[in-house]
Amino acid sequence: MPKYFDFGANSYIEPHPPLSSESHIMTADAPITQDVLTLPRKLPERGKINLVGLTRDAMRTVLIEHGAPEKQAKMRVGQIWQWIYQ
Repeated sequence: MPKYFDFGANSYIEPHPPLSSESHIMTADAPITQDVLTLPRKLPERGKINLVGLTRDAMRTVLIEHGAPEKQAKMRVGQIWQWIYQ
């Protein structure tokens, strides 16, 4: 088997031996579920507002509520959207 260089340890390491076909058999002992819990986003009652995750319409509303002129709000949303997501 070829040796591989491990840059983190600055030494050569041996690769794992190939697994037997029996080791790839899956059993139904453990349930297959997704362990991710999605929580609804809560807007803060006061203070700074997290703009990440807001829709463009919601961001526009927040900007207008905080004093941005309505005529400029769409342009500002486009600018902020690019800053966050690009």
